[in-house]
Amino acid sequence: MACPHAVWLGSELVGTGTLAVRENIGQLFAGAVLPHARQRGGQTALLGARARMAQELGCTALVAETGAEGPGEHNSSLHNMLRLGFTVQYERPNWIWTPEPS
Repeated sequence: MACPHAVWLGSELVGTGTLAVRENIGQLFAGAVLPHARQRGGQTALLGARARMAQELGCTALVAETGAEGPGEHNSSLHNMLRLGFTVQYERPNWIWTPEPS
């Protein structure tokens, strides 16, 4: 089951995120807030609303992913998730395939 959520700034849709549920596991994905609407709590609201829905639907685990921070970097999404009680379980490497020139 997919449960889309949205956040509004006045009458403007400025952010979305989806909760997917399979059996008792919830996954948060596709969360984004437009740049001009950031720093107003929209992502935190989306995370919280989806977590509450997961709980209401009987989820016993909730997972999400975001980018890791490199040296000197700050990932607001990561910090929002940590502040809401998520814990880092592992870091997944990203692989990039580049074709060889012909």
